[in-house]
Amino acid sequence: MTNSKHPILVFGATGRQGESVAKALLKAGWPVRALVPDSTKAASLQLQNSGVELVQGSFEETKVLRTAMKDAYGVFSVLPASLAAEDEVRHGISIADIAAETGINHFVYSSGASVGNELTGVPRFDAKPRIEAHIR
Repeated sequence: MTNSKHPILVFGATGRQGESVAKALLKAGWPVRALVPDSTKAASLQLQNSGVELVQGSFEETKVLRTAMKDAYGVFSVLPASLAAEDEVRHGISIADIAAETGINHFVYSSGASVGNELTGVPRFDAKPRIEAHIR
């Protein structure tokens, strides 16, 4: 079911996973909005040219996150691999909390294949179950 009035906000839309999700949503008829760090970069412009609404900002800017989620139906959240583990936890929890506060109907957090119940000793992988636990 598509909703022509309310977009899906895709985090990480200039990366591999987020871009694939944005393209699939567009193909399915959903309007797509994306948070991008720089709306003038080639990857951002390519998204815009394909019909994605861009919101420029960072994970640090909670006001921008709220604006990006305003009137959205859903959120797809994937975080960049370049984040330190504690930053990933902080941003992942912040995105989930703002989504709940703003009344997002459908929230997807993409943690990746590395998540499980046992810790790996790899901080980046071990951060993900903490975000998942918070979302639950």
